[in-house]
This record gives sequence, structure tokens and C-alpha cells, in this order.
Amino acid sequence: MRSSIAAKAVRLAKAAELSVPDTGAALTALVSAEAEAGRLPDARAHADELVELVEDHGGTLKAEALWSAATVRFRQGDQEGAERRLERAIKGLDSLADLTLWVRLRLAAASLYLQSTPPRMDLGRLRLTEAGAALGFVGTPLLNQELRTLQAHLAFSEGEFARARAILDELHQGELWLAYRDRIRLGVLDSRLLILEGHLEKGLRQLKGLGEEARQGFNIDLSAEIWRILAEALEDAHRPGGSAGS
Repeated sequence: MRSSIAAKAVRLAKAAELSVPDTGAALTALVSAEAEAGRLPDARAHADELVELVEDHGGTLKAEALWSAATVRFRQGDQEGAERRLERAIKGLDSLADLTLWVRLRLAAASLYLQSTPPRMDLGRLRLTEAGAALGFVGTPLLNQELRTLQAHLAFSEGEFARARAILDELHQGELWLAYRDRIRLGVLDSRLLILEGHLEKGLRQLKGLGEEARQGFNIDLSAEIWRILAEALEDAHRPGGSAGS
């Protein structure tokens, strides 16, 4: 339903020959709706159309278009293509133009690097440091939670499991403002920590539930990632000296 409404808005914008910002806004909404519905090939085609539309425009419009294109590509497994577009967005936006977007782009880049295979921790840490330095000026509960969530993922990737757990405990002390996919990935991190802490059965059960939830929500790429992590956890558990259940 949402994607059909967005598609109609794009058709009307084109027919009326609206301005680039107005048409771009309609295309951005369409890309988001298609990606949410799991229609990644359609989302990629419209994201590329969006980038082409705003190619001669700078500032926030082009940065957001490149970010949309990067997000879709990453969900399709095109890490290199996603990185190129996101770094173009970062390099093309001055902090004076929109400091909040400047921060959000760096958080998005950090998330991309930490989700890469293998995780690119140096680049992830760099972008988190940049974003954290600016949050004192534009910090919101959501941005602060996104930063702390990514810091927990980084700590896990670096083997600092106690630090990752401490950040998770801190986040769960209040209301979570995170987007759906970020909340699911936070749950995955919690599950992996539970397994490492010796709570094998609970961690595996939680991973299975999260994988099924992602599948039912048409987040096929996220579901596949969770099932891969689950399979690796099961394989490790059956090795001599693997994690013990509790």
C-alpha cells in the first residue's frame, strides 16, 4: 500500500514537472517504501534514478540521495558500491549545511563498515569518533542511542565483550528509540553475548525468534544474516570446548 501511494506520487510529480527537490522527495519515499517491503531491485532502480535526478545539485539533497542508494546496495550485498556512494555523500556535505545530516551520514558509514565482511573496525571507529565529537551540538535521544549501539557493535567486534554488555545494559535502562532494523540487530548482539556468557539455549532461542521476525517483516537480507550467525553459533557449540548451555 505504502509503495503504491509513493509510486503514484512520483508519477504525479513527473507529470506536473515539479521541481527537482519535490520530485526527489517523492522518489526518496518510494525507495524507502520498496526497501521496507523487501523489493530491493525496484528500490535500487529508483535510488539510481534519484541520484541521477539530483546529480547537478549539491548539499543535503544529493547527500540524502546517495545515502539512499548506498543503503539499498548494501542490503543487496554490494558492499563496495554502497561504500563508494556513502563516502561521496560524506565528502560532498559541509557540516555547516546540515550538521545533523553530517552526523547521521557518519553513523550510517560506521554501521556499514561494522556490518561488512570482515568488519572494517578502523574505518568504523573513525566515523564514530567524528560523529561523537559533534553530538554535543546536535545530540538527540535517537542519535545518542544510535551512537551507543554502534559502539556496542564495535566493542563486540574488538572482543571487548564486557564493554559491549555494559552498553547494552545502559541502552535497555530506558525507552529505545532505534529504528526496526537497528533494534533487531541489537537483539542479535544481545543473543551472541548470551551465548558467550554461557547461556547457549537462551541465546539460540532468541536468535531463532529474531530470524523469524525479520523474515516475516520481509527483511530477507537481515533474516539471512541472523540465520548465518545462528548456524555459526550451533557449529561452534558442537566443537570440543564450545559454548555450554544453561
